[in-house]
Amino acid sequence: MKTLKTLALCAVFAPVATIAQAAATEEQLATVRAAIESAGCVITTDDAAAQVESATGYEEETLRAVVDELRVMGEVGDASEEGGIRLLTGGCAE
Repeated sequence: MKTLKTLALCAVFAPVATIAQAAATEEQLATVRAAIESAGCVITTDDAAAQVESATGYEEETLRAVVDELRVMGEVGDASEEGGIRLLTGGCAE
């Protein structure tokens, strides 16, 4: 019975933990902005993506959450119809 109660509590709090994890800090946002700019402002290849991941030191999940937040803020857009992203702010602003 105790196991079921523990599982139920975990299920209730799991979405909250996910939401809390998804919120990027200002430091994370700045780090990713700088890494994308350093990689040439446009990330369309695996090598460029690996360069950003290496420069930030973030795991893929964290990096994705930060990029998603930058996208919501209008700082990142699609690089092309084929995929990739483009930083639209700072030294990458056109």
